[in-house]
Amino acid sequence: MQTPFFTPMEMVRLICNAFDTGRSIKKDLDNKALDKYASLPEAMAYFRKSEIYDDLLWMLGSDEACENLIGQIEQSLKSYLKFMTGFDANGLNRDQIMPLLYRLFSGQLVTGDLKVISTHYRVSVLDEETGLASTALPSLITHLKNESLDWQAMSQHVDKTQKDMLLSWQKGEHLPDLSSLKIILSESGMKQERVSVCLARAWDYLFREFGQDPVDPAEWSPRALDRDINEMNTAVDTSSYFKKMIPDAGLIQQFFREKNVSLEGLEQAIHSLRTTMTECGNPDFSDWYCDWMLARVRARQEQFEECLELNKQAVDKSLYRSMDQLRGVLDQAMTAAAAIGPDRVFCKQIRKLQITFGLALPFQDKNYDSSKYSDHIQDWEVDRYAEEFHRVYKPTNLKPPKTHSGPLCMSGGEIRYDYRNPDKKIKLKLDSGYKQMPQLAYAVWQSHQSEFDQLLAEGASVNCLTSSNDSPLLLALERMVYDRIPPVSAINDHYFRKLVEHDHDVEILNAVTSKKRLSVMDAAVRTCNPEIVTKVLSQNPDIDHIATHDLCTPLYQTLGLIKQSTRSVYPTRYSADSVTPEVLEAIRRETNGVLGSDLNAYRTFYKDPLMLECRKVISPLIFGSANPILNKDKLIQIAIQLIEAGANVNAEHTRPIKGYTPLMLAVEFGLTDVVKVMLAAGGDPKKTYYAHELNRNFDSFGVAENWGQHEVLRLLKRF
Repeated sequence: MQTPFFTPMEMVRLICNAFDTGRSIKKDLDNKALDKYASLPEAMAYFRKSEIYDDLLWMLGSDEACENLIGQIEQSLKSYLKFMTGFDANGLNRDQIMPLLYRLFSGQLVTGDLKVISTHYRVSVLDEETGLASTALPSLITHLKNESLDWQAMSQHVDKTQKDMLLSWQKGEHLPDLSSLKIILSESGMKQERVSVCLARAWDYLFREFGQDPVDPAEWSPRALDRDINEMNTAVDTSSYFKKMIPDAGLIQQFFREKNVSLEGLEQAIHSLRTTMTECGNPDFSDWYCDWMLARVRARQEQFEECLELNKQAVDKSLYRSMDQLRGVLDQAMTAAAAIGPDRVFCKQIRKLQITFGLALPFQDKNYDSSKYSDHIQDWEVDRYAEEFHRVYKPTNLKPPKTHSGPLCMSGGEIRYDYRNPDKKIKLKLDSGYKQMPQLAYAVWQSHQSEFDQLLAEGASVNCLTSSNDSPLLLALERMVYDRIPPVSAINDHYFRKLVEHDHDVEILNAVTSKKRLSVMDAAVRTCNPEIVTKVLSQNPDIDHIATHDLCTPLYQTLGLIKQSTRSVYPTRYSADSVTPEVLEAIRRETNGVLGSDLNAYRTFYKDPLMLECRKVISPLIFGSANPILNKDKLIQIAIQLIEAGANVNAEHTRPIKGYTPLMLAVEFGLTDVVKVMLAAGGDPKKTYYAHELNRNFDSFGVAENWGQHEVLRLLKRF
């Protein structure tokens, strides 16, 4: 059954078709569009494929314009997904939904909320005489014939076939294909005309695809859209077959409210409801709700295979249909998939949907289409969902998860070191599960200095990792970072000094821990010690290697620490007044999911008055002036070290501001000395990021003006 809503992958294909781009991978696009589980990042990655990007580059003329368009498409799709999540379209079909989507998109375009790209020759979707929205290309070509000298010259030199083609476009008889546009508009002087024609062509394709007639733009207003949505929902809710469902649906709800309904009565109500849905005569009505509820019955009856299959059916049938219940459907399916089996392939599919709808952060940001489940969701996260399943249903015939939520604390007891086998790995019992560690890493972790020295003397390799991807060097560095909890009273650099004397493999240096997302370079920067950073750099790690929860390069993180060091009392990165999704994810990972798998639980948790009082006590010690490690001058020295060692000052970041570079951040903070070094190292002050809330691009000059950094602005102008 076709879903009422387009999937993100279908939307990407629609946009590619609108621009007539990516023909060489059309089959791949068509096949991928059938995948309802493709995530939004996975779909957006198609615009980066050369088969599509090269066509966009020809149309728009510059990488900057392409990036702006792709960024606008992503923002538009996010708005579309947000619109969708509050909508129950069960009982409706795509033909009914498509006009709503067209009006949603068109309204944003006409009002300027969706500013695709500025053009010299304005593309108007409004008919000058009637004021109604219509096709754009015929009026644009008429305008070009009158206003563009380049267009006039081109028209004089094309052959008869091409003249006929231009005339058919002007009459609105045909849409130009990309190959024809490339033949006629490839001259460098035709750039502005090319951009306008391609945008007009894309609009007219959508106008035709959605089967629109000229329409009053007032019908695109949010009020008119809400009115028609309510009318459609009311038509479904007041239908005779829907009224027949109410008694059974009410009985189901009574069970979960503990209103004296037996499990047998619940199952009977579900089957009765399914029968009513089947007999309603509406081919667009799905019985996904029955599968969703019956899965809970089967879980209580410990019929786990059927429970998992019903959850899969509920997800598949409700997806891009009944989106107002999305979070609950996905959460229930994830807990079942994690506990039963576990079915990690299904867990991966659900995680991709959670990422698409903003219910989870991606573990990796580059490998969206990976077939490995661990690139999307990790074992410890699966355990957290499984733990929730066990908490709710208390199954007697399912194995509990391998680990439990809560901080990873030692259960007590010591190991006996095996110096004959210095590289031996040991399995440690924790309060929550187990952890495998090389002896050398364990010695660093437990501050066993004499045992650590002897292991090195016996030839223990420094190129080893724990089961969480910690290396001995990373553990040694984490003993010295400024934000260690509890705060550092006396720094012991013995372990670091000994380890850094040995050569480390690049894979070990660049390893990112599985939960906290720490890396060696990340930890070196957070020591706020230039000497330590110098020694780590001598090991030749990837200087731009991205770790941390907000995906910062070491240079970007250093600049952030410089800003922190200037504040007398800096709120912790988990402050209740700035709880971003990245912060919530950080808390969840660093506490081993102590509150389970729902990020909203952490938002509530960190508004707890007791937690806020604790923050007041801890913040000055770790982040404020009382912390002697957080030193601005040393951090500036580290930033310059990284730049001189080759750190990319133009690296585009995805969070918290997409497209922001270290140079822009240094400009924003008014770090004149750092900006000087960045410019000398190839910093590009004309590089821009797109501020979606303002619908415009900003370069470093604009950043300096916005933040009142006049000294830096004068420096940029002299560059």
